[in-house]
Amino acid sequence: MKARITPPARTLQFLKSMLVQVCAFLPALFVSAQVVNQIKSFPAVALDPSTGFYTNSDGAYPRAPLTLAGATLYGAAIVAGSSGSGTIFKINTDGSGFAVLRSLAAVTDNSATQQLTNSDGAQPQSRLLVAGDTVYGTALYGGALGNGTL
Repeated sequence: MKARITPPARTLQFLKSMLVQVCAFLPALFVSAQVVNQIKSFPAVALDPSTGFYTNSDGAYPRAPLTLAGATLYGAAIVAGSSGSGTIFKINTDGSGFAVLRSLAAVTDNSATQQLTNSDGAQPQSRLLVAGDTVYGTALYGGALGNGTL
C-alpha cells in the first residue's frame, strides 16, 4: 500500500490563485491593441418653451448599449429629438450615415392616470434588437397608460 501525500491547504490556495491570474492574462496575449475613436457627438439641447422639454435634431444622452447589425450600429437616446421624448438612431461603424429612425412623440400629462402618456413611448433605454429590416426596443415611459412601450 502506497502512502498518499496531500499538499498543505495554503499551497493549494496559492496554486489556485496563480491559475486564476494566468488564465486572466492569457486573452491579452492574443488581442492586439484597440483603438478608440469618437464617431458621433450629439448636438446641444435647447428648452422648448411651448412644451417645457429639451429638444434637438438627433436626441441626447444615449444610454443603452449599441447593437451591431452588419456595418451599422443602432442605438437609443433617452431625451431630446424633435419632441423631447428621445430618439432611435443608426450610424455606420465608420461614423458616416447617421440617421434618426424615429423621434418619439411628445408626452402629455394624463390627469386620470397621473402618468405621462403618448402614442409610442418616451425615454428608450434598452438595447435594441434588429431582425431583418425591423428594429425592436422598449421605452421606459409613455404609451397609452404611461407605463412604457415595446
